[in-house]
Amino acid sequence: MKGDSGADELLVGIATLASALLTAAIGSFRRGAALSSGRHNRPIRPRNAAFIDVETTGLLEDDRIVSLAIILVPVASIPGNVNIKFTHEIYNPGRPCHPGATEVHGYNDLTLSKQPVFSKTAADIVATLASADLYVAHNAEFDMGFLERELRLAGQVLPVRPRYCTRLEHRRREPRTSASLAAVARRQFLIRSGSRHSALEDAYLCARIYLSQQGLYESFPLSVFPNLEPTNYRGPPRPLPPPLHPLAHKRVAFAGHLTAIDRAVAKRHLVKLGAHVTTTLNHDTDFLVVGKGNSSKVIRAEQMIAEGRGLRILKEDAFILMLEDDWI
Repeated sequence: MKGDSGADELLVGIATLASALLTAAIGSFRRGAALSSGRHNRPIRPRNAAFIDVETTGLLEDDRIVSLAIILVPVASIPGNVNIKFTHEIYNPGRPCHPGATEVHGYNDLTLSKQPVFSKTAADIVATLASADLYVAHNAEFDMGFLERELRLAGQVLPVRPRYCTRLEHRRREPRTSASLAAVARRQFLIRSGSRHSALEDAYLCARIYLSQQGLYESFPLSVFPNLEPTNYRGPPRPLPPPLHPLAHKRVAFAGHLTAIDRAVAKRHLVKLGAHVTTTLNHDTDFLVVGKGNSSKVIRAEQMIAEGRGLRILKEDAFILMLEDDWI
């Protein structure tokens, strides 16, 4: 009996240890999951937040950074006098760009070969990042991963700070909607200034999204930056990309009967311009094109406008004027 009692005690001890290990493992998993979602160990109102974006030669582990933007925003001063500081630089990555990457950021290999290397200003970048209490990026795993690796290659270490991903936070809040930077920005009526990606403009969009996610509706305009070119850029000014059509990237719905243009033709032209044609009217709709006849959509649209939604009603003639000259 005494031996059986000892065995029982041993089994109880093993069970207790196993339970403790399981509890610790679950806690570790939850902490890891919370960290990946951007909700762990980060101040809601940091003193200074660094909004970060990179453009790269591609998406693989041996690809390099082409341009980097860091926008420092004194979040603790909002609302109030917000003094914005920023870094926006371009680099010679020392390797060719993937054609798809060149299409995104617009810098060809010849142009990049004339730029300074990242290591020249790596120490200054670390000093800038050290003044922040929080790193914020849209797809933080991508941006911070490239930045951390680039600093390591330059013999520098990224200061340890909490990280927040606006992309993951959007997915957590609205899992059924697109979490791309352009799509999330659109929901706040923010649209890129052109077809090319600028690290500075994307970091700016990320900042605006973060502030909105924190209930801080401070609106500093993109015009606070002198231009969207990197400050250390070497070479002649690049030609500006063609301006976006006012209907590009907009969601357009129709109501009533169009008389001057067939609706199917109008839809094809909108798709050509990069617009999104929808059959329903909701909070994402930017324009309602109205033809002849009564429609419940018009009543609903007027209600939405009265509620302060960013929706515009276009009569058919005004809509046609917004189309390109060769719309027929």
